[in-house]
Amino acid sequence: MQLIDLLDEERICVDLQAASKDEALRKVAERLVRGFEGEKLNIDTVESALRAREELGSTGAGSGIALPHGRIYGDFPVRAAFFHHRRGIPFDSIDEQPVTLIIGLLSPDGAPAEHLRALASISRALRTPEITKALRESESAQAVLHALRWSPEPQSN
Repeated sequence: MQLIDLLDEERICVDLQAASKDEALRKVAERLVRGFEGEKLNIDTVESALRAREELGSTGAGSGIALPHGRIYGDFPVRAAFFHHRRGIPFDSIDEQPVTLIIGLLSPDGAPAEHLRALASISRALRTPEITKALRESESAQAVLHALRWSPEPQSN
């Protein structure tokens, strides 16, 4: 499982307009429910799950990256949303630096192993300087997807 497998163009925002962590979390929730086939996901439920996880400790991972994530009831595939904030926003990150890249992750509560695999895959990709540089330079959803096609881990079926 790789980040590119969890995204689609609808859930990519290359110019996030948010002044705070709270506002960013709302926008992450809004994007995570986009393009959902089948049972409609509720934005408020998704936002609550993201906030509940933040209460355990900030998902601001340092180096300008945040990985807000949550699990909710439902039967749906693990999905991600990508955001680039050009100036950076405070996110209570471990290094106290503003966040410019935000990758939100949503998983069904019945799939904790898939959730952890997705988080690990996202973390590996974002530890690759070439990928984070390309993501920060991306001007479109297509450019984000192109940047993610290069991966430090082997492709698996």
